[in-house]
Amino acid sequence: MENTKRLQFLDVTRGFALLLVMIGHCISKDSFLHHFLFTFHVPLFFVIGGYVYRYKKGAYKKDFWQLAVPYGIVVFVVMISTKIMGGTPYYASVREVLRSALFGCGVKHDDIS
Repeated sequence: MENTKRLQFLDVTRGFALLLVMIGHCISKDSFLHHFLFTFHVPLFFVIGGYVYRYKKGAYKKDFWQLAVPYGIVVFVVMISTKIMGGTPYYASVREVLRSALFGCGVKHDDIS
């Protein structure tokens, strides 16, 4: 095992950024705090995550499959539930679920009542 030294302030900042992401998605979209948080919270989380990422040989392939398999399972469950319920308030069809999963586009906030 490699001898690595963690920078605690980066761990704390990344945890704080993650907390801001969660808060940003839970508060009213019309509030000042929502608009303020959405200017920086996700980029901050990703920049710090990218900074502390350490490449290891073969890691991209392993990381891809560790993310793709659970993602595919969740998409499949959403597709099945959408088909069973005959469409949900968020997706009118299985085709929309696939498009959203493939392109990473969810539902516009304005579409949710």
